[in-house]
Amino acid sequence: LELIETEVCSSCHPFYTKKERLTDQMGQIQKFKARLQKAKKKA
Repeated sequence: LELIETEVCSSCHPFYTKKERLTDQMGQIQKFKARLQKAKKKA
């Protein structure tokens, strides 16, 4: 088992900056909507 160490930077981590990263969330929402449309067409 390999140990991987990471550090959290207070200048870029969303908890400290009080900013959300919406880019990943928007991609997930679009994928969900695409799957939903596909499911509706099959039904």
